[in-house]
Amino acid sequence: MSHGHGRKGKRRKKHKQPNAPTPANGSHHPLNNKTRTPPSNGMPSPPNNASQMPPEKKPPSRDWIFASLFLLISAFLRLLVPADSKAGIFVGWASAGLSLCFFIHSFWNWKRIKWASTIKTILVTVAVLAFCAVAYWNIMDRLRPSFVFVAPAVWLNDSTWDFIVNHRGPKTSATVQILFIDEDRQNYLAVTQKSLSSADINSYQTLMSYPEINPMGRGSIFAQQFMWKPFTANHSHFSAEITWRDGGVHQEIEIARVQEKWAYAVRVLDRDTKAKLIWCSDKDFPSASSEPMPPCFPAVTQPSE
Repeated sequence: MSHGHGRKGKRRKKHKQPNAPTPANGSHHPLNNKTRTPPSNGMPSPPNNASQMPPEKKPPSRDWIFASLFLLISAFLRLLVPADSKAGIFVGWASAGLSLCFFIHSFWNWKRIKWASTIKTILVTVAVLAFCAVAYWNIMDRLRPSFVFVAPAVWLNDSTWDFIVNHRGPKTSATVQILFIDEDRQNYLAVTQKSLSSADINSYQTLMSYPEINPMGRGSIFAQQFMWKPFTANHSHFSAEITWRDGGVHQEIEIARVQEKWAYAVRVLDRDTKAKLIWCSDKDFPSASSEPMPPCFPAVTQPSE
């Protein structure tokens, strides 16, 4: 049995995709595959290009706060540590140095200053060098020992020395007492007298008190001074024990007449450390020591620098 033409297979109709809506002006734009749809939570997606990111806000610098804090700490430490002591001097300058470091760091990172790095480097270098120079000068000056001593000034009436009470160092010496001794008269009385009366003792020594001795001679129009008739005028030997609130010294003075001129030898030792504070001898002074020493006159009679 022959079969007729078989049934043709059904062809599936191709369904065309609906055309994209055409804009009103008739132009066609392809869909932008890079366009992102907002996430389901409604927040916009971050941009693909990092340059489109908004600039990150940096927190404000705290260097100014730390710098001011160290200045306040320095001022507070002055209340606890004496400012004129060695510890107080170094603590004060260390705090100031830390404050300077924070100020420099803040200055370098300050966005409002658009200077080149070279200019900033020069300014910072000058500031640091100036700070170090001032700190070194101040520390060395304040660490200088401050002390009182006696110096021969004028020979009066061919019989009497006018001594002045002088000072060295940056700090005022308060509650000063000076025990001045004529060594020649004391030695003579010790040899010739079996016992010494109060009149004998007062003939070779005197005790003087002063409220304070200022480095620059402030507080009085004239320098503090006293008169003394030496036991032997041509070659006199004196000593002085000097004390004040913060320390004390032992002093030895020799005065010799050489060819109608006066020559001095002065030695001042710290009473506690035995350090040589003044050690001088005039060129014409008759001395057995060969140790070279600076001349005494006129330096010992000059006020403190």
